[in-house]
Amino acid sequence: MEGCLTLERDFIMDNIDTYYVTYYCFRVLFIHFIPCCVLVVLNALLVLTIRQAQRRRCQLLAQNRKSESRRLAESNVTTMMLVAVVGVFLLVEFPLAIMMIVLMVDNTFDLDLLDTQRRDRIEQLINMFILLSYPINFFIYCGMSQQFRSTFRGLFASGNCCTGAQAAETVIEENLPATATNATPMTAKHGDEQQTYINLVQRDALEELEANDAEAVASDAV
Repeated sequence: MEGCLTLERDFIMDNIDTYYVTYYCFRVLFIHFIPCCVLVVLNALLVLTIRQAQRRRCQLLAQNRKSESRRLAESNVTTMMLVAVVGVFLLVEFPLAIMMIVLMVDNTFDLDLLDTQRRDRIEQLINMFILLSYPINFFIYCGMSQQFRSTFRGLFASGNCCTGAQAAETVIEENLPATATNATPMTAKHGDEQQTYINLVQRDALEELEANDAEAVASDAV
């Protein structure tokens, strides 16, 4: 028969009660209770902001300022999405915090509030709610954010994206200046042909310069 054996260090075994009380107190306060309270306060402030924005939007509509009202409505939708996501998080986090408080009190004072079977069922339910919160957040994003929906559709439209990029390159090539496109037949060649073209251009420039100097000398002599 095989199994796992858990061993604690000597200083933990000598202060086992203090160790677990400190652990549960720290986890309940700094991981569950304080963050949840802060999120509740921030969520309440966001709800107040949404209400103020709605009143402001009604005033803008009454003044026939539709463009500003539309921008305010888009910002309001984003804030509402944030409130919904935080609300879902709090719904699954509060039961877990209550469960940890019960376990802390139970282990500290030996009250035997929950038997092993009931505790396991509650833990399974809490874990199931936490797992369900992830797809709920996804549907919240899809339902309330146009940008998220567009980006999500773009992930499954890679072929269209490639076609659009190729079309953009074609448009850029068609809009190039005529001087650049006329110079490409010779410069597009590599190796000796490209070097020959450069030498011909330099020779033509030198011959033109010499011709200009000869004309200047002739004009001076006259």
